[in-house]
Amino acid sequence: MASNTFNNELQNGQARIQLDSPLTMPNATSFLWNSQMVAQINCRGYMTAQFMQPEPAKYSYAPNLEAKTFIQPEQPYYADHPGRFFYIKNEETGELFSAPYEPMRIELDSFSFSAGTSDVKWVIKKWNIEFTITLSLTQDKVMELWSVDIVNNNKQNIHISIYPCFSIGYMSWMNQSATFDPELLGIVAASVTPYQKVQDYFNNQALKDLTYMIADQIPDSWCCNLLTFRGRAVCIIRPCCNNLV
Repeated sequence: MASNTFNNELQNGQARIQLDSPLTMPNATSFLWNSQMVAQINCRGYMTAQFMQPEPAKYSYAPNLEAKTFIQPEQPYYADHPGRFFYIKNEETGELFSAPYEPMRIELDSFSFSAGTSDVKWVIKKWNIEFTITLSLTQDKVMELWSVDIVNNNKQNIHISIYPCFSIGYMSWMNQSATFDPELLGIVAASVTPYQKVQDYFNNQALKDLTYMIADQIPDSWCCNLLTFRGRAVCIIRPCCNNLV
């Protein structure tokens, strides 16, 4: 693992803070926001995002019914906390790890979490391959923009597969579903916001309880069930411990 340091630097006129280990400051967090939403991004891949409609609302939830609060500045993270993860598999050897670090917590050759004012980046190395993961927001839309750039520093080609994993979570006991739409090249998840009073039923009709995960190319496969994804799709076994180190 790289040296356990964190640095301030200036790149292309933009201030950035860089953390060189996911273990030294496991709760290190950055924020991105625009006029419609705010996102809190943890260095290890956990993430909380909310948007206004007009009150704060989420499109990715914890796997349990949670209290309605705004984003907490120093919230505790746990194994099944909502996040954005990439499972990367070496198809030649069968080896597997998760990026940027959670949930498999497999040691990387190097790790860098770089938080800027307009984006967040991770640069990690494994198997002599460099993966650059970038997250940014648009100016005024409720949208996360993710990209993964890959540089193979080996002399020979290596066959790898990348499985993006977005945790929709437990949105509602009333209705929750997700399916792949071939026209959109992505998964569409829907839910119904729970209500207890009759008048809330009518108030909730205008809520946008939809989550889209859209790709820029045709995926080879898709899965809308996390347990199925872990157990069958790529044979992933996730740690059950709650501590972050």
